[in-house]
Amino acid sequence: MAGTIDGPQNLPLWLPSQIGTQIPFNTCLAELEWELQYSQAHNALNSLQKNLQMHAHLFKFKNKFVRGQSANTKARNALATIQAHVDASGDKYQAAHAALLSLGALLGKLSWQTRFLPLTDADKRELTEAEPGVSEGKQKLSWIWKTTNVTGSAADMEKK
Repeated sequence: MAGTIDGPQNLPLWLPSQIGTQIPFNTCLAELEWELQYSQAHNALNSLQKNLQMHAHLFKFKNKFVRGQSANTKARNALATIQAHVDASGDKYQAAHAALLSLGALLGKLSWQTRFLPLTDADKRELTEAEPGVSEGKQKLSWIWKTTNVTGSAADMEKK
């Protein structure tokens, strides 16, 4: 049958960040999602940093030590896998950031925006990699490397 849903796993899950002000709901649900999305954004940034560092190390190792077609093919495949993880972490962060924008407006939380900035493709670069078109003397570190770990309680997150 066209248009039927196969099972409950295929039903859309409407979270407070997706509902917005269209339908009234308990703000406790929005607070719970806030904590989830805040942690999700933090974890995605950590994963992005880790994978960018791994990519940089493997790329330098490949250029310095890898010789031969077979070894280069394996190294390129490993780099492609790590790049896929970088892209997935970026997508996960962007989804969490969009949810935080929606929830921040609902809950009146705005100071978090100084910690979690919008992520662009230019931001997803290694520590030592320059922005495209920027000379070596004018390089700036991407904001993703300037974030610190979250070590506070839920009450600290409410302030953000």
